[in-house]
Amino acid sequence: MRIKIIIALILILSGCNQEVSQHPIVDSLEGIEKFPYDFKLPTYLPYDVKEVRVYDYIQVIEELPEKLADAKTNDFALSIGIGGNSEELVFIEMTPPLNNRNLNHQNLEQVALSGSREGFYSYDNNRQTLSLNDEGFNYNIIVFTHQEGKELYSQEELIKIANSLTLVNR
Repeated sequence: MRIKIIIALILILSGCNQEVSQHPIVDSLEGIEKFPYDFKLPTYLPYDVKEVRVYDYIQVIEELPEKLADAKTNDFALSIGIGGNSEELVFIEMTPPLNNRNLNHQNLEQVALSGSREGFYSYDNNRQTLSLNDEGFNYNIIVFTHQEGKELYSQEELIKIANSLTLVNR
């Protein structure tokens, strides 16, 4: 009986002592140290991740608002590329939410995401995009294909990527 109590206490105490776990695909991101908002990156990709890096960070205004909700549509854009072997590369682009999304785009298709969320998928020439709003950001998951007219990943794969968006601890 005494051993069971000791084991239970050890389990309880070790659970209280846990550190916040790091995002599984991000060791460190350089170039956005001053980016003031928490953001998400996927934990699922259809390939083994070899590199995660900031491809573009554009800040249009001198100082971003303290709260993401106060940011305007064109205040910033952050694009992070997640690469694998050879030509495998997915971009995650983050911007403040679009106020008037153009839903009349010919190739735009509404898709269901987890948690009763919705996204919008499009394929145009050599670019696949899945867009969604999540916790104050407009996320665009972008894949450039190497052959015009041939999608690199299925919609289901892009939906899995979108459903796996997880907070990055920086």
